[in-house]
Amino acid sequence: MVPDRIKYISLTAILQECKDYGWKINAIEADTVSWPTHTLYYSIDDGPFEGVYLMDNKNITTTDTNGENNGSVLEIQSDLHGFMIPGVSPQIDAGIQQVYMTMCRPGMKKGLHWHKIKEDNFTCIAGNAIVCLENKGRFLYIPMGETFGYRTVKIPPGVSHGIQNASTEQEVRVINCTHPPYDPNHVDQVDLTVDW
Repeated sequence: MVPDRIKYISLTAILQECKDYGWKINAIEADTVSWPTHTLYYSIDDGPFEGVYLMDNKNITTTDTNGENNGSVLEIQSDLHGFMIPGVSPQIDAGIQQVYMTMCRPGMKKGLHWHKIKEDNFTCIAGNAIVCLENKGRFLYIPMGETFGYRTVKIPPGVSHGIQNASTEQEVRVINCTHPPYDPNHVDQVDLTVDW
């Protein structure tokens, strides 16, 4: 069960928790051409979650030709902001080969599993989700979604992960930009029975 404190944790608190464990965190600012602001993302550079990247995405208000607020746009992935890194992300060489949305009912979980070669990039676009990362009994909980900011978590092959709906009332929707795509003829997913 996800601890109650996780429901209110900020990205700053997640990074501090990693530092408290002695894991190296690298902050990278990437100047973007696509949006009028800078993107700051973080990599975990050692410890059990080495290779995991965290980024708070920009949700930018849009206006019509009269200057009236008509909604917003949320950038999830862009080669321009450097989140997909040559030599680290297979997507940069092969391109994102599959984008899908997974839904999770209120109070439910999906996972825990890991992939042999697939890299996942999760962004919660509706509701609030908690991504759980697990490695050798160590857990890292990363909230995302409407309340926590539309952050993206990049999960490399070999890191166990799952998604939990943080709400008991609303379905959660998570977009995954991934490579390589799901292929039923080449099983890549290893399911775990770890209680999280």
